Amino acid sequence: MLVYPSLDYELNTQVRIHREANGYTQEEFAFLIGRDVADIVKYEDLTTTDAYDFNHINRYARVLRRVPKDFVFEVSLLENDIKIEARKTEYKTKTTYRGERQLTIDGKPQWVKLEPYSIPNDNITIEPNDLARMVVLLDKLLIEGYFRDGVTGYDLFVHVGTLWSGGFCAKLLIEGLAVLSGRRKRPKLLPMRKAPKTEEKWILYKEDLKGH
Repeated sequence: MLVYPSLDYELNTQVRIHREANGYTQEEFAFLIGRDVADIVKYEDLTTTDAYDFNHINRYARVLRRVPKDFVFEVSLLENDIKIEARKTEYKTKTTYRGERQLTIDGKPQWVKLEPYSIPNDNITIEPNDLARMVVLLDKLLIEGYFRDGVTGYDLFVHVGTLWSGGFCAKLLIEGLAVLSGRRKRPKLLPMRKAPKTEEKWILYKEDLKGH
């Protein structure tokens, strides 16, 4: 049996719902808020008690185009803690979570089924031509000094979206950065490889100007 602080349970539920409504995969959302995708997987896993951080609720709201109050239930839960029995089933295309929550009804504890939910195992296909165009665009931004003072993943996503023609998603930006950071010697994007992130600073890409 897992015991969740009620606010953690609310926040995990609401962020997941709004993430899906915006069409972001777990990988894309992790990039946009400056976290590792493994963190997002844990936060949205009903079989763990890991949780999104209320201290960063303004960040979640900004990225998901909501306001902070959207990340708590309209009617707050009465309990300080929530007791859950949960399990997950992994399929080829999705992971499904099911569980029961313990409630006190007529003075007696009873287990009530939670509404199950599934998280797709998304594998977004990036067209080679789009990736090549993205690398050229990012390389131009780098040469022009756009990354000199550091930018957030979300701000970069918004900026590139204003320059891009055709279909655009965060995954395309992630892949473009991975290619660019692996290709260039100097200046380079820090840290290297696979859409780098910092833990809390949320400043993801910065030129290494040593030797210049």
